[in-house]
Amino acid sequence: INRTRPLALVGQGMTSVEIHFLEIKYNAIGIYMDKDVTEYLKNWEGKTETELEEDDLFFAALFLAPVEKVFRIVVIKEIKGSQYGIQLESAVRDQLAAVDRYEEEEEAALEKVT
Repeated sequence: INRTRPLALVGQGMTSVEIHFLEIKYNAIGIYMDKDVTEYLKNWEGKTETELEEDDLFFAALFLAPVEKVFRIVVIKEIKGSQYGIQLESAVRDQLAAVDRYEEEEEAALEKVT
């Protein structure tokens, strides 16, 4: 992806739902950032992938770094907005619960989104 200068793909993923034992993929997601983002992440040099995944400050620094960022979402299979909202809520809830961060405040925030 080119914006003011070329951006590097720094993360990617896919969203899917399982229906009757079939995995239906409906979105592909790519996260692109200016390569200069590494200048703002020097405090995390030498850390393992697991250490980075568990470090909220790393993600805050990554997304607050004053560099160009693009989140690209490509539709693979169209689904209704309500279906997307249910899947998004479920995925976020599962991720928060997995790291023991799903409390009443998070539940209330999710209800506002969906």
